[in-house]
Amino acid sequence: VAAVLVIVVMGWVVVATQLAAAEIERSRTEGTAKFEKLAQARILAQQARTDETLELISRGDISAGEESFTSHMDELTKLLDVAPAATNEAVQKWLASHRKQVEVYNGGDYLAAVGQAIGTDPDASAAQFTLVESSLRDGIELTRGTMRDRVTAAGAWLAWSPTGTLVLMV
Repeated sequence: VAAVLVIVVMGWVVVATQLAAAEIERSRTEGTAKFEKLAQARILAQQARTDETLELISRGDISAGEESFTSHMDELTKLLDVAPAATNEAVQKWLASHRKQVEVYNGGDYLAAVGQAIGTDPDASAAQFTLVESSLRDGIELTRGTMRDRVTAAGAWLAWSPTGTLVLMV
């Protein structure tokens, strides 16, 4: 009976460890990897927004700022496969707003370009950036919750192993 109980305990520990390891792996794939992409996307969005507003501050040739903005937005777009669906739509609207801003700026209407960049119009860049930012933030928070849930589940698989082992061994 003691030998059978030792084998049961060993099996229990092995199975519990395997289940906990599976939860940790799910935490990595569903949480950590996604979290990293979302955080990088959020940084890129903030950098692109900085480029967008700095173009207007310089009041000169905006080609360098446009190159940087485009580079950041291209990288951001590549990371949106893990972002909430609303983020893609907001990024596309932001890009359209930015094109309009550049168009009026190059047309010589500085005030209209400023209004398009930081105005209160719901279709302006400021509003669209806010949607992108909040959507990415929400995605990051959701991913954090997933990571915590998976780590908690891993702990739950292992929680009763010491107690169960002690009870069965006694």
